[in-house]
Amino acid sequence: MRRFKGALSGEKSKRLRIKCLTVDRIPPPADPALWPGATIRAGSAKDVSTASGEQLATLLDIRHHCVPDLFGAQGTVYPLRMESCAAQTRRIEMVPQRPTALKNRACVYCGAMLSASNISREHVIGRRFVPKGKLHRQWNLILNACQRCNSRKAALEDDISAITLQPDAWGRYGHDDMDAMEEARRKANDARSRRTRKAVKDSGEGINIRGSLGPGINISFQFSCPPQIDDERAFELARLQLMAFFYMQTYSHETRCGGYWLHGYHPVMAAIRSDWGNALMKGFMQTIEPWDCRFLAISADGFFKLITRKHPSAETWAWALEWNYNHRLIGFFGELEPAQAIFDSLPKLTARTVYQAPNESLSYRRDAALNEDEDTLFSVFEETEQSEA
Repeated sequence: MRRFKGALSGEKSKRLRIKCLTVDRIPPPADPALWPGATIRAGSAKDVSTASGEQLATLLDIRHHCVPDLFGAQGTVYPLRMESCAAQTRRIEMVPQRPTALKNRACVYCGAMLSASNISREHVIGRRFVPKGKLHRQWNLILNACQRCNSRKAALEDDISAITLQPDAWGRYGHDDMDAMEEARRKANDARSRRTRKAVKDSGEGINIRGSLGPGINISFQFSCPPQIDDERAFELARLQLMAFFYMQTYSHETRCGGYWLHGYHPVMAAIRSDWGNALMKGFMQTIEPWDCRFLAISADGFFKLITRKHPSAETWAWALEWNYNHRLIGFFGELEPAQAIFDSLPKLTARTVYQAPNESLSYRRDAALNEDEDTLFSVFEETEQSEA
């Protein structure tokens, strides 16, 4: 019988919230400074609304993503000189009501050997990243990281959590959880946006454009937007989360070490809830749907979702994350060429230019919502004889 699994609701489906399918074992690098970096062309969008409240998404550019350097100057892209051993597969069983805990000897993020002076316990789904209490009796991954990397990840989580918990331009949330809404209001006051250096509640942004159509004819445009997340910081937090889960999938209890993907990390797009149905996001979702699911995690009452799928014939994985029912990020890791080919085949987002000057311009496109019955990004179809009971 063919059953629909994945983003399910209700007590009966809790056991299906966490699934880890077959994984490819890859040895850890001999030198942590050699991993993981690469680039992919990807679109970047900033969400704004007009004075009348109309939601728009401004297409900014096509740019390269560069993995920040944990060991020196920012922006270094490391070459990888690793070779994969023969692929092995296994099935990892996890209990949805309690975390998986590892006792790794090296930092999951930077590869540095750990000692009493620098070790810390790391919750990959940050306890303060999702609303308070949402990880009680819910699955999480807990492992060891050095204090420097743990602090750096926590700094990324701070304002990203606060901003992704906020409602949209019309005050709408993607959920009906009153406690989470109250948490969003509290964080809006307490957290500071790294983008504006102000409290999140004061970090809305605006664009004012004035011009002239001729003598005595002046025009002006005013755009406003809720607090924004810089894509580079969001993609870096996603990279750390993905790295930790991949480490878990390739972890050896005998050596107390996990592995890292080969080749590189290739983010594609981040989108707020009102734009989950844009052509690029839908094209990505439909393209990877038949790929083998390697990891699916829906935890914190749905405030955290992650899925990875393996390319049918290449050492390339597709990934997607959803944070706080608000923000989705998509991309690839592994070999760059297959990822780039898929990205090039996806629908392109077209924008309308409303203002252009020698040194600046403004283009926009309308957000495209995703109907619930079309949303299969975190859904998995499997052949099973299991009964509904």
